[in-house]
Amino acid sequence: MKNLLMVKFIAPIIIFLLLLFVAILIIYKPLYRGRFLNERYLELLEAKTRTESYVEELKNTIYVMGAYLESNPSLVEVVNFLTNVQKLDSGYLNLYFGDTVPYSRGGIFINSLEPFPTTYDQTSRDWYRAAVATNDIMISNPYIDYVSKNLQ
Repeated sequence: MKNLLMVKFIAPIIIFLLLLFVAILIIYKPLYRGRFLNERYLELLEAKTRTESYVEELKNTIYVMGAYLESNPSLVEVVNFLTNVQKLDSGYLNLYFGDTVPYSRGGIFINSLEPFPTTYDQTSRDWYRAAVATNDIMISNPYIDYVSKNLQ
């Protein structure tokens, strides 16, 4: 009898709390979800803007480098210029400069990190072919470096 009285007293409270919980869940879940998704969208938009700005800055630097190299084709000046560009901006891991003749057949290929073996053929690389095909600045997918065997 005492247990039945206790159940009759507690049951409405439990039902009320359960209904309150369901009502709060139904009301606030869409609001919270929308707010959460909006915050994530804004974070992604900010990351996209920063990335595009960084890539645009790189492209502008490359255009300046191209104009300089066309105006001063001395090989010594080219090497000095590439070295200075890399020293001034830590965003450049490595700079390559080459012509259309493969390095293995006497062509020019300059790399700012380490010397490449004389058997290296830059014209057989995917990044080289893609750059020639676009005839513009091309950003390649990451690849395994020929000399260091590290992901670039």
